[in-house]
Amino acid sequence: MTNNMSMADYSVLDERQVRLLRRCEQVVNDGLKRFVEVGSALATIRAEKLWHGKYDSFRDYLDRRWAMSPAHATRLIQGSEVATRVEGVENEAQAREVLRIPYAEQQTIVDRAVDIARTRHVPLSAPLIKEAA
Repeated sequence: MTNNMSMADYSVLDERQVRLLRRCEQVVNDGLKRFVEVGSALATIRAEKLWHGKYDSFRDYLDRRWAMSPAHATRLIQGSEVATRVEGVENEAQAREVLRIPYAEQQTIVDRAVDIARTRHVPLSAPLIKEAA
């Protein structure tokens, strides 16, 4: 939801509920964007072997420190790289979809998906990226 939506857009909600919705959606939006920072941090920890000393391996570090699977860490790392390189990618689901596209075509496909989203007056989504591909 954009910040310029009026109360009429949510006529079933009272003013307090609309304010609460806006605050909650901002938290979600901020969280979705943080995946880039998390993925980048995990990539650095892995590349620099910053887990040495306390953990036997990066996999052990992920499991014991964060209860995170290596597959999820890989998705975050790859997703952060895509979101940093391909303009328009806003969350991990979108990044995963972009990873299925040949490297040289990724920005073109995302641009096409952004155009589709604008035409339909909907937010960019992983299914739209898949459709554009």
